[in-house]
Amino acid sequence: MREVEDIMGFFVNTLVLRAALTGRQTFTELLEQIQILALEAQAHQDLPFERLVEALRPETRSIAANPLFRVAFVFHNIGFEDPAIPGVDVEILQGIKRSAVFDLVLHIAENDAGLRGWFEFDSGLFEAETVTRMARHFQNLLECAANRPDMHLSELALLENSEIITTTQRLCIRRC
Repeated sequence: MREVEDIMGFFVNTLVLRAALTGRQTFTELLEQIQILALEAQAHQDLPFERLVEALRPETRSIAANPLFRVAFVFHNIGFEDPAIPGVDVEILQGIKRSAVFDLVLHIAENDAGLRGWFEFDSGLFEAETVTRMARHFQNLLECAANRPDMHLSELALLENSEIITTTQRLCIRRC
């Protein structure tokens, strides 16, 4: 397998997208905007990453951080079964601890049962409880958007009922 040693690596199609969230747009409109952005980005996917960074000239450049984005969404549209490659022994390693590449990453994997999601995060920036709460809020947001896709983004619910009551009580305490 020496013939492929130099080409083996992390094969992933990374698209850097920046969306304008006004709050007045609906969830459906946001999805349409993201679809257009993704298609436009895919049209330029052959541009080498180094040339993109050179052209954009980000203000801060550190080898410890990605120069274009710190938060990522990863959609895994292939299964997580052991890959079968003729003539190659493949072993899936479980439980490897490593530092996060980005500040926050949301992974979504598709399988026969539906979608499964998990967060990867920099523990120097986020507590596990914070990310757990963020995941709950994201789930609430998606459920609300799925039920009412024509609702304005600013009207979609993030908080659970118990959190709304707690937040309202805190506001009353501070004002009174």
